[in-house]
Amino acid sequence: MKRVLSVFGFIVVFSLIAVVVEDVMACAEIHIRKTSTVNVSARNFDFFTAGDGVVRFSPAGMAWQAQFAPQNCEPLKWTSKYASVAFNLTVAKTKSPAEGEYEAGVDGINQAGLKVGTYFLASTVFPESEAKTSIDIGTLMKYLLDNFKSVDEAIADLSGSTYRITSTPTGLVDIKLHLFLHDVSGASAIVEFIDGKITVTRNPEVPVLTNSTYGESVERLKLYDGFGGNQVIPGTVDSYDRFVRGAYYWKNLSAPENPTQGVNYGFASIQLLTESPGFSHGGTRWTIVTDLDNRKVFFRTLNNPAIASVDLNKLCATLNESTCIEILRTDLAGDISDMFLKNVKKTRP
Repeated sequence: MKRVLSVFGFIVVFSLIAVVVEDVMACAEIHIRKTSTVNVSARNFDFFTAGDGVVRFSPAGMAWQAQFAPQNCEPLKWTSKYASVAFNLTVAKTKSPAEGEYEAGVDGINQAGLKVGTYFLASTVFPESEAKTSIDIGTLMKYLLDNFKSVDEAIADLSGSTYRITSTPTGLVDIKLHLFLHDVSGASAIVEFIDGKITVTRNPEVPVLTNSTYGESVERLKLYDGFGGNQVIPGTVDSYDRFVRGAYYWKNLSAPENPTQGVNYGFASIQLLTESPGFSHGGTRWTIVTDLDNRKVFFRTLNNPAIASVDLNKLCATLNESTCIEILRTDLAGDISDMFLKNVKKTRP
């Protein structure tokens, strides 16, 4: 009887996951750059499980490769040019190159000041390619952080790539993403894979991203008060509604006077787009705010509301190996940069 219930439970959970993936993987970002002295990205990571993951520091000069490659393809390989700190979701592999643990890139910044965030987009269709070298979308953030110092460099590589980009099949979900990139010059770009083509929106006028294509979100925005329409600003967790709400609060946000205030404004703004864990499909697990100019990242999690921070400049000066801290630890608060030395977990060779 227990075995029957176990199988039934698996079917229910699997069906629920399928619904979640298609409808409400509710991550969101608001980019705040209203003055030349503040350059802050604020984002939520929403998921339907606890959100196990790590904050990983990686130095320059390390060899890496894509974590998944389809049949008849070789995983893209590279040696990192830049150090970075990244927030990675930990999930189970189900396919090539081997079974085991997989770290899917969620958000990160490198020492040159290139920042990359990833957001679920169910309608993603990757370009068809005859290339024999590939990189999965869950590893793409790591590749960009390791190799490029600016939005322009990253876009040039993606647009002229000789490698194939694929989804990432895991034990939970087939990962499909769009990306939001920023750098210290103030440049930004949204990268999406629509109808088998790479679509790039440079310096988006409304610097918000949720889980619908950017073009569709902007069109929907025109229906609302303050953006050309007369509808009241919505309050649901629907992707379009969160985009409209984020645009509304960004538009009405006063300009921060300094980076510290910018970080505070980032937490306040993105809080308005969080999703309660009471919803059956999940909720906000992590909140991450990045001060690009100073290479500092601030974060909190659902079960640990204390704000912790990581100083990438400090890590670059003290570490020469890849180390990480489990993000769901409940003792993280304040500057935890020194904890990377005490909580070393070497990366895969």
